[in-house]
Amino acid sequence: TIAGGSVVEGAPKTGAGARTVALDPTTIGQLRSWRSTQAAERLRMGAGWANTGLVFTHPDGRGLWPQMVTRRFGELAAGAGLPSIGVHGLRHSVATHLIARGVNPRVVQQRLGHAHVSVTLGLYTHVLPPTTGRLRRPWLRPSTGRCDHSVTKRPK
Repeated sequence: TIAGGSVVEGAPKTGAGARTVALDPTTIGQLRSWRSTQAAERLRMGAGWANTGLVFTHPDGRGLWPQMVTRRFGELAAGAGLPSIGVHGLRHSVATHLIARGVNPRVVQQRLGHAHVSVTLGLYTHVLPPTTGRLRRPWLRPSTGRCDHSVTKRPK
């Protein structure tokens, strides 16, 4: 977040936001490669290295300005012929894709760090195909539409 002309980092909105996210082997390999590059930059900078603990930084370790990341992402997306969605749009794209592919909404909820699955469902179920036909109610007799008590009785 930007406040008063400075980048402000804070805790996640909910406890569910603090989580471990599983990554695929390709992404892990890219991050390890970047860590090696960053370690070389750190050695080159010596005492001038800003030890921010951030993964993506300027060559001197200072954090990247969010608008710079957004602008560069937009340039890369445009160069690849992709629509302009913004960096945060990637989160929505992934969630929408997972829901549309039938991934359990609880898995998507956990991946996104939503505190409640209702948040995930409220935001992303618009991608599901509309339901058609009548709700199947096995406790009703098809012939009369009245309750079939043999279905609703508790076992003894």
